[in-house]
This record gives sequence, C-alpha cells and structure tokens, in this order.
Amino acid sequence: MRAQEERTDKSGDKAGSRGGVRRTGSAGTPAERLLALQRSAGNAAVARAVAEQRHQHDAHCGHGPAVQRSAVHQVLRSPGRPLDEPLRTEMEGRFGGADFSDVRVHTDTVAQRSATEIGARAYTSGSHVVLGPGGTDKHTLAHELTHVLQQRRGSVPGTDNGSGLRVSSPDDHAEREAEANAHRVMSAPVQRMATDEPSATAPESPEPFVGDSVQRVYTGAPYVTYGALHNGAGSYMKAELHPGRIPPGSSPRVKPQWWPRAGTGATADWFAAQMVQGHLLNENLGGPGNTLDNLTPLTKTGNSNHLHMAEAQVKKEINNGNIVEYEVKAVYGRVTGAGLGATGAVAADIDANYATKIPERLEASTTVYDTQGNWLYGESWIVHNEKH
Repeated sequence: MRAQEERTDKSGDKAGSRGGVRRTGSAGTPAERLLALQRSAGNAAVARAVAEQRHQHDAHCGHGPAVQRSAVHQVLRSPGRPLDEPLRTEMEGRFGGADFSDVRVHTDTVAQRSATEIGARAYTSGSHVVLGPGGTDKHTLAHELTHVLQQRRGSVPGTDNGSGLRVSSPDDHAEREAEANAHRVMSAPVQRMATDEPSATAPESPEPFVGDSVQRVYTGAPYVTYGALHNGAGSYMKAELHPGRIPPGSSPRVKPQWWPRAGTGATADWFAAQMVQGHLLNENLGGPGNTLDNLTPLTKTGNSNHLHMAEAQVKKEINNGNIVEYEVKAVYGRVTGAGLGATGAVAADIDANYATKIPERLEASTTVYDTQGNWLYGESWIVHNEKH
C-alpha cells in the first residue's frame, strides 16, 4: 500500500538573488552611476530618493531628514547580495537563458520587516528581490524573477500606497502572468545552458537597479487564480482566503469532453463508480463546480485524501480567524489503470486512452497569516491519485 500523504516543510529551498538593465556609463561612484541610470530612464521619483540619500543634512540645507520613512525604501537603498551561483544557474536555465547576474536578494531582518509592512510574502522592485517570512521557496523566487523581467521591459501596474510606493494588486495582469510563469518554469525540467568562453565582444551584464514600482506576492486581499486547462481539466489553483469573505461554492456540474458518457460500456460504468471531478478549491472554501478550471479528475480515494489532508487544514485555519494562502497543482504524467484501481479490460482501456488525461497526484501547500498579515507557518502535502 502506498502512503497517501507526504508532508513537507513549507520553507523549501532557500533562495538568494540577482537581475537588471544595461549600464549607461562607468564614470563616477556607484551611487552617481545609479542616479544617472535612473534619470536616463525617466525615473524621477527614484532619482530624487537617491539624491536625498546622498545629501548630507546640516543647519544650512533648509530641510531635515524624512520622518517614518517606509522600511521598503531602506531595503532598496541597501546593496543586497547576488543569487548563489548554483541557484542562479538553475533559474537562468529554467527561464530559457535569461541573465540574472544583476539580481540582488534581500532576506535580513529589515527586509522581512519591510515585506510584512506592505503585506507581502515577497516583493520586487527593479532587480531587487525582497524575500519576507515564508517567501524563500523556489516557486516564490521564480514569481519574483518574472517581475524582474517585467520591469526590465518597462512600466508595470501599481497603485500609490501613500508612502511613495506604487504597489501591485494580485488581480493585475502582471501578477497573473508572474504566477502562471512561475508555475510553468518550475514544472518543466531545468534547461542546462552551455558555458561559452568569455568573449571580448560579449554584452555587459546588466547592472542592479531600483524600479518605480513594487510588485508583491501577498497583498492582504482575497483572490483566486487558475492555470491553463490540461486536456480540458483543471491544472492549477492559487487563492488567498480570508475569514468572513468566502463566497458560496458549488458542487461539480461539468466534465471534460473525453469523459466516458454514462451507459456506453464498462469503462463508463467504472468512471461513474470510482472517479469524480475533484475541486482544486474546495466547494466550502468558495470553489465553483461549474468551471473546468477548478475541477480535475480524481479517484474517490484521491479526492477523499485531499479533503482530509490539505482542505481540512485550510478550513480549520479559516475557522480560527486566520488568512490562508492556498495553492494546489495537479501533476500530469501517465497513470495506469491498475494504479487507479481498475482491472482487466477497463484497466487496459485507461492505459490506452486516458493515461495522460488524469493527474498522477496533487501537490497542495498553505501559508498561514494572522489577521495583520504576519506569517505564522506553512505546510505542504502530496496526495496520490490512487485507489489504494
């Protein structure tokens, strides 16, 4: 009998960082070069902040230091550190050869406080990636590295939060793109990049820069997002769930076109008895049953295990008054009819016609916050889609 739950520590692999834009010149101090770069990009607000940082206040300057400045500004003025070389190599491979040599990661106490201050597990500004409590896993890093690439291309969505920061919303297109891309690159095998000898004509590596927007993972607002369909079935769901703000869900009402129609033979009878359209986001957590995005084919055993493992924990924390960031990924490969519990001709039919349309397992994870957005803990589960 195969174990149905594999529980892992949410902390995952720790991340360090790098990303950027082309340098404009080499004259002057690093601060002067950064100031020139930002001014050439039209980033007047950040240029002004850097100029203020360099300014020495005295009795003759006519103004004093800023009061109660956001910790985010303090972090973005610090150098951070590059991505560890093995991690950088892996991520550049996952991103198809992107150059992350300029990315700078921040994980110290001030960085974590700044993330909490803006209600984020992690955030990115320019090529600076700040990893707060619960944000040091590789999926989150991939999400933030997507933001680095987005900001290299130009302006990104954001709303002024009143402290001089333009902050993203989980509903904006850039956040949805970042989450979908993180899901894609972390699901694919690592593409090993060739290591060419340095060339005198090779382009310069990008230089670290501070952007005019802050893109963050967690924002303290309810949302649900889904991945692309796989053969007409749900593949991915991520949600931020808040107590007292859970909409009504519904039971499953739709099936993919390939699902055997009732009364058409032994395989259809087996599906009716042993398979269900399982929610990625549980019905009692607001998950709809009328969209294929939120439904994936599960054995009744797999669906029950998902309910009693991950979903029960999410419901418990919501009932306790906590905020839960909840993620479920359906991992597709090639199942076997025998593994699903079928026998004889039905098992053979599944092997021949349905093996790649049914997920092998679900990978579920939660990150729990208190009502103030402070990180409490995280957990993850693997739920095998089997009969046993």
